[in-house]
Amino acid sequence: AAWRKELRRNPALEDGQAAELEASLRDEIEELVGKGLDPEAAFRQAVAAMGPAADAGGEFYKAKRTRRSARPPWQAPRFVPGLAWSYIRVAWRRIRRERAYSFINIAGLAAGLACAILILVWAQHELSYDRFHENAGRIGRVLLKPDDADWLTDSGPGPLGPVLQKDYPEVVAASRSFGAPAPLRFGSRVFNGRVLGVDPSFFRIFSFPFVQGGGGEPLADPDSVVLGESMAKKLFGAEDPLGRPVSFEWWGTWHDLRVIGVVADAPSNSSLSFDYLLPFSFVTRSGMSIDDWDVGAYQTYVLIADAASLTDVEGKVAGAVKRARPESRFQLRLQPLTRMHLHDPAGGGPITYVRIVVLIGLFILAIASINFMNLSSARSLHRAREVGLRKVVGSSRGGLIRQFLVESLVFTVLALALALIAVRLLLPWINRVLGASLPLRFTTGQALGLLAVTLLTGFLSGSYPALFLS
Repeated sequence: AAWRKELRRNPALEDGQAAELEASLRDEIEELVGKGLDPEAAFRQAVAAMGPAADAGGEFYKAKRTRRSARPPWQAPRFVPGLAWSYIRVAWRRIRRERAYSFINIAGLAAGLACAILILVWAQHELSYDRFHENAGRIGRVLLKPDDADWLTDSGPGPLGPVLQKDYPEVVAASRSFGAPAPLRFGSRVFNGRVLGVDPSFFRIFSFPFVQGGGGEPLADPDSVVLGESMAKKLFGAEDPLGRPVSFEWWGTWHDLRVIGVVADAPSNSSLSFDYLLPFSFVTRSGMSIDDWDVGAYQTYVLIADAASLTDVEGKVAGAVKRARPESRFQLRLQPLTRMHLHDPAGGGPITYVRIVVLIGLFILAIASINFMNLSSARSLHRAREVGLRKVVGSSRGGLIRQFLVESLVFTVLALALALIAVRLLLPWINRVLGASLPLRFTTGQALGLLAVTLLTGFLSGSYPALFLS
């Protein structure tokens, strides 16, 4: 009777299987008794040969599965304590029993987490502008400030870049640039794109890697052109573009150029965007001067030495324009490349809006977490009978506290998983709305922070019922 009772308790065995094992055991005992053994000795020998009921149940479970290594659902996963696994199973049974409440609570927290994650992804993208360059911390944009005003401009004279690189040892490289929309033609194919005219030192300063070509000193030839990867595919498809002739329209005139390289497209978090690059000297074909200190129409970027800082170099180059033109009223300032996108040189800028949106995201997360805690606490008052029965059968206060906390953590972990799925589904639509390409990528610190917030919410929401009801 004791053996049969243990067998019936095994969760892996159905009633018919247990009956079959019992019949098999009885046949074995009958055969041994027929050979002269005492009934009790025959029973013990047959049971020893068959093995414990727990082992029999496990073998029956494996027989019904395609994988022999499959873990039965009543067994705790590897490295998970048996008591913790019991708490998780109880929490899962509660979720299945109270579906409406569980859905409302988990979905509400998941919505708040999803909003916070999306805002985090957007803010991370905004703050990452121009940081992909290898020398991002050593690159500065040259700004001009009048003596009698507080505004600044990045439009400077053409000779400024070469003078900075020649006269100041701390300036390793300087590149001037001009940008404009203009069409590019190959045969009958014509595509409009953004052209950027730059000095050959541009590729020493910025990290736009060459996909094809780029040997020697790119753009040293005044009739050369470097294409962006997307523009190269539009013009040439799968053909090799190197050495091929293209035509560029500048001030109503078509000019013949030769493709000397293809660079990877600028990523979405780049302040400098272009479809193709031309030599900076090409601007002279429109009649504009690149040697006149009175023509302020070009941007200048500098790369400083490793041992120097932008602040120190700024103090040294501040009077560069006045040294060349004593009558000039402009002083130079250097703005770090990594601050170009969000920080106005005169103060403020879009960084203010980024901070406001991040605060809104934290506020949404706080509301969702408080709502989750309130629902959990209110619902827990209905579990007084359960707590009483658990205490009657010997459950300790510590065991009850652990049970409530584990249940709450199961809810929050499910909410986090649901939030990540929602973010994954919503991100392509948000990218289309924003015209961006936000990646769903977290640093280790951000991932740990998100997990910590989720676990803290679960701990706080479960702490009241755990401490009060227990």
